[in-house]
Amino acid sequence: MSRNINRLNQGERDVTLPITNTRELKSLAKDIAQLATTLKEHEQAQQQWLADIAHELRTPLTVLQGEAEALQDGIRPLDQRAISSLLEEINHLHFLVNDLNDLAQADINAIVLNVQACSLAEAIDAAIQRHASALQAKGHGIELAIDKKAFTLLADPQRLAQILDNLLSNCIRYCQSEATIRFSAKLAGDTIEWCIEDAGPGFSGNYEQLFERLYRADSSRQRVSGGAGLGLAIVRSLVLAHGGQIHGDASPLGGLKVAFSWPVAKVSL
Repeated sequence: MSRNINRLNQGERDVTLPITNTRELKSLAKDIAQLATTLKEHEQAQQQWLADIAHELRTPLTVLQGEAEALQDGIRPLDQRAISSLLEEINHLHFLVNDLNDLAQADINAIVLNVQACSLAEAIDAAIQRHASALQAKGHGIELAIDKKAFTLLADPQRLAQILDNLLSNCIRYCQSEATIRFSAKLAGDTIEWCIEDAGPGFSGNYEQLFERLYRADSSRQRVSGGAGLGLAIVRSLVLAHGGQIHGDASPLGGLKVAFSWPVAKVSL
């Protein structure tokens, strides 16, 4: 048994212990076998996570390299269009690195929050204004079922804005043209239960998987319009850092519903 435990400490994961007739030893052997399985699964997940990160970073870097080489060889003229294309890929890379940093900070509980009373309705209005051009381009309509004075969250305003930006970007990216996006909220004791839902297309998988890092949704909500699959994972990390809860479900509108339970601020704005 001691030898097998040492093997486990040295990084081997295919470790099993012979089951004895002694109840305590039998239980210990099962526990160690389960530990070995858990560690192996964790290491495999880490390896996949690193491989996915490398893939996501490689894409904009490859485009940047191709653009730069085309300019260097004279294949493409150095004009405003070329500069805009380069800046677009640089911004993509910048946002991706920032997203990865946010998740890394969440992993070590190092997200710094400047928590204060925030109007949920005002935060949503501001987010809608920031995305007005993209919403208009796809003909999306916004429905608000939120009393501006009744719902005051305890939140970091910048992080709340980041959450709303990710949610709206997700809807804009996946929803079909002229879809309805609805925000609603209600009080439930010391929490505010609020949600964003859209008109689809829907999602047929496990809703909890939507909040996993780099998750690729199957069927119609594929990542065909860009995005690294980090947005909802970041949203979940930020919500949990605020002491809130988040879950996904099917929306009566026909698409996805992302619902939140969030601490209410005791003071009025």
